[in-house]
Amino acid sequence: MVDKYGSTIDFMLSSHRDIAAAKKFFKQAMITSALKPKIITTDKHSSYNKAIIQLKAQKILPNLLLHRQCKYLNNIIESDHRRIKRRINRMLGFKTFNTARRCIFGIEAMAMMIKKQTHYLRLSILEQVQFVKRLFYIYD
Repeated sequence: MVDKYGSTIDFMLSSHRDIAAAKKFFKQAMITSALKPKIITTDKHSSYNKAIIQLKAQKILPNLLLHRQCKYLNNIIESDHRRIKRRINRMLGFKTFNTARRCIFGIEAMAMMIKKQTHYLRLSILEQVQFVKRLFYIYD
């Protein structure tokens, strides 16, 4: 999920693109995001619309939330994924889902650090090192 300024709010990798995955992502994004969106723009995949309707009924998403399904309005998200696609194409894909998850999580985390979208950059060097170790499961 990307805000209107191009800042990454949250991301999730799922083995399936279905209603359950969409609901999980929207729930996770609403919990972790400090700002609640007024408009959500997605591509025209049917699972997003169904998930948003169900989450509104469960009062997880606000009823006044506007959902726009438009290929071209989704360009901010697609351009944000551009750097991941560029790296994955060079690597010729992944052998396992877990490998894909860990690699993409690392790419996204580093991108967030480069774009200065994490509060860990404001901490001491030691705390930044601990953050990176947690990201990549490095244990001393």
